[in-house]
Amino acid sequence: MNIQRDPSPPIAESVIASTRQNPNQSIIKVNEQFLQEPTLAFLESYQNHLRPALASGIFVLPVSRLQLNSIGDIGQFKHIQICDLNSNFIETIDSLIINCRQLIKLDLHSNRINQLPDGKYWKHMLQLKVLYLHDNLLSSYDDVKFLAYAPVVEILTLYDTPLSLKKNYRHHVVNSIWSLKALDTYVIADDEIIEKTNFPEPYAAYSNVFKLNLYVPTGKNSTLSTERQMIQQLFKQVNHIQSHFCPVLILQKNFRMWLVQLRLKKYILLTQKPPPKFLRPRSLFSPMSGLSEKFSSQPKPPRTSALTDAYHSIEQIKTPESYQDKRHMKIQMNQLIHTQNGTNRLPYCTTDISHRSRQLITKTS
Repeated sequence: MNIQRDPSPPIAESVIASTRQNPNQSIIKVNEQFLQEPTLAFLESYQNHLRPALASGIFVLPVSRLQLNSIGDIGQFKHIQICDLNSNFIETIDSLIINCRQLIKLDLHSNRINQLPDGKYWKHMLQLKVLYLHDNLLSSYDDVKFLAYAPVVEILTLYDTPLSLKKNYRHHVVNSIWSLKALDTYVIADDEIIEKTNFPEPYAAYSNVFKLNLYVPTGKNSTLSTERQMIQQLFKQVNHIQSHFCPVLILQKNFRMWLVQLRLKKYILLTQKPPPKFLRPRSLFSPMSGLSEKFSSQPKPPRTSALTDAYHSIEQIKTPESYQDKRHMKIQMNQLIHTQNGTNRLPYCTTDISHRSRQLITKTS
């Protein structure tokens, strides 16, 4: 790492002297000074005298716009979680990825990085969720394959690189890094993951609802708590967009709600307290058992007395005195005989019919 000397290094030497006298007090001073504005002279004075106790207390490392050519001794800070190295002249980041495995956010945009470390190093980055690599010299899909080993990367920027100019660039990146939720300036839609699907607006990819500024800069005076809050706020925006405009997530949410309702219903029924009315099961006892007649599974049999009374009343109406006239009945029987003489519908002769009609007349008389 090319380091230019500061014309006033006695401040760093005084801090080192105070470190030997009172270590606890020096840790607080070093952390405050380093987190506020880490200068090149500060890094130079501590690269040979830095103790593990001092390095373990540093979690935020903003070293942007310092014209750094390499990572250098920044890899000694193994406990950093927020690292900002943007707007430098860095070409390789191997030592940073190998040593600093607790990173949550890594900002490397506007550098000269042309190749990423191998995937065996990325798989140890178990907490890295935000990675800014835009405005670099990455041009190969092999770098995307290496990034696929990072298990929890959710936000990634690769625009303004030679790789982003290739055909089907976004399709390759989205389907290679499975944990990814947002790429460049858009949240990932279901159209980009599921092949041969075309959802209508506003569920289609590249809709205005999916557009979001993913870059969150790191300030010089930022602390770990403020950086975490900003990252959480960014994740909330991404999750809100996906939960409202991704059909797959909407279906999963409704299905989980249905499962919760079923489990809640079983739990209420198993408790000793009586369940509410809308959850009470209907009884399936027959009305003849006398246990429950309100919720019977079979219909109740009709009352015989009521049916017989109605039947007799109907018969009285349908049989007036005019129907009992002998002449009228004789005329009807004669008409029946004459109409059926020319047909073969009756299996017996007409004499039998006349004989039977006479018997009926005698009985009625």
